Amino acid sequence: MNDKEEKLISETCDRGELKLEEPSADLLRKLAEASENSSKPGNELGDNMPEIARFYGIIIKLFFSDHLPAHFHAVYGEYVGLFNIETLEMIEGDLPKRAMKLVLEWARVNQEEMKKMWDAQEFRKLPPLE
Repeated sequence: MNDKEEKLISETCDRGELKLEEPSADLLRKLAEASENSSKPGNELGDNMPEIARFYGIIIKLFFSDHLPAHFHAVYGEYVGLFNIETLEMIEGDLPKRAMKLVLEWARVNQEEMKKMWDAQEFRKLPPLE
């Protein structure tokens, strides 16, 4: 871990935004990327991932060549959650409870489509939560 990543993690922990005992390397990398990209207009965490839905300020993204298990990313402002597509369990992240409930409500409706998308490696937009 470089000095910039250590400083970012330290500041994040100091603000109480990171509540993991030992953050995974993947989460540390994403936090560092978010910090680097935050000053660029229109650039937010995970911009290299296709957006499959957007609702109530929550962005749902999917990246096919990402690690297993099959999962999607939910971004809500500065918060991020990774959800297992099969179980809909939040694998990693810090989404507020209200945002997590909305994501799960949306995911239950779109779970089968996300499974098909992941298996076929074919991206398509899904409807927002209504």
